[in-house]
Amino acid sequence: MRALIAVLCLWGGMAAAECDVTHRVHAGDTLRTLAEQYYEGDGNWQAIYYANLPKIGADQTLAEGTELFIPCLAAEKTVLKQVEGLEARPTPLHQAGAGVTVLAMADNAPYSAEGWLGGGMVTELVTAALENAPKPEPYDLAWAPDRDSWRAQLSMAQADFGLAGFRPDCQSAGAEGGCAAYHWSDPVLDVAMVLFSRVDAPLEYETDEDLEGRILCRPKGLPITDLERPERPLMSAGGVRLVQPRLLSDCLELLMMAQVDAVSVDEFSGWLAVYRGGFEDRIGAVATPTSSESLRVAIPKQHWRATAQLYRVNAGLEKIHASGEYEAILQSQLAFFWAQLN
Repeated sequence: MRALIAVLCLWGGMAAAECDVTHRVHAGDTLRTLAEQYYEGDGNWQAIYYANLPKIGADQTLAEGTELFIPCLAAEKTVLKQVEGLEARPTPLHQAGAGVTVLAMADNAPYSAEGWLGGGMVTELVTAALENAPKPEPYDLAWAPDRDSWRAQLSMAQADFGLAGFRPDCQSAGAEGGCAAYHWSDPVLDVAMVLFSRVDAPLEYETDEDLEGRILCRPKGLPITDLERPERPLMSAGGVRLVQPRLLSDCLELLMMAQVDAVSVDEFSGWLAVYRGGFEDRIGAVATPTSSESLRVAIPKQHWRATAQLYRVNAGLEKIHASGEYEAILQSQLAFFWAQLN
């Protein structure tokens, strides 16, 4: 928690350490220690992570001897000026009434949200991919008010693409799950799933054995396959009990009332909810992630151009990765995100 606050303060005027350089991984290096070394605070470890995705394992471990690129942060100005100066990438193919419809959740910040820079992290990345797809076509961006509405509209193929969701574990979901109904794109954004606990009663977590007998909270409607899959049956065989209220803010309230041991959610959504709820001095994130999960575009299989659309999204994502546009968008999005926590 202190490290995150330090990052926000540093952005107010202190220049970051050397950046846009290559770092050779040494024994004991982690993403957070590298962020501490180069950015003088470990809160911006995601900048290093996303700049080196092909070289970093799914569990975010760093192999000794690997050369990592350490990017500079988006700007070295005050947070307020950063927000005022940030602009989403141009989207000339975004046209009202276009034949292709992209359906996003309006209340899924920071990934998709009306009013957020570029419509959110995932929204801006996916629209950039569509702008760079083979034989690009005009598209319209529609907003579902909540997750339930998003699912309902997508299940009836009322949109060509849905963004963004966590692909279910197909072995667990079976024929009745999202794997039967949707094609899922290549990963758009990998996010760390973490545990948020009270500062005055911190939860120690290094391995799944530390969760035995614990009560976790996650809002209803969010996937739970990271907690219950064949190779990781935390709830059915690991002694974990899951509480699922309607909202993430409800989970934080239950945590403060000591009715749950921790809130299990992705790191970005968690920090945003903590700050919006005014809990920044009372709730913090456990350092070790419980897993890394991928947000992807969902395409209804019943759509008459489903496989063609899947190809276009994946090809566009590959192109913006290769050109550096993916990294540039993430840098701006991360700057905007951290500013919201000030």
